[in-house]
Amino acid sequence: MKNQFLRPNILQAFECTAMPNSKSTALYHLIICSAIYHIWRERNDRKFGDSYASSTTLGLKIKSAVFAKMLKWKNGHSLMELL
Repeated sequence: MKNQFLRPNILQAFECTAMPNSKSTALYHLIICSAIYHIWRERNDRKFGDSYASSTTLGLKIKSAVFAKMLKWKNGHSLMELL
């Protein structure tokens, strides 16, 4: 993503992370989707629920969601080294 001059949109982020190895591509797509979902939830909680979480807490939520999903994958333990 560092080679993007402007802020990339979601499709550009998916294209940038597409790799020949489908397992690492799936992992990167999972990370992007998890980040989008949790940021959206935090935005809604702040706007409608009067609840605030720090950026560190939000990062930990994203990380734990990715790890929980990876552990359910067939070869998820082998992908841990990519993180």
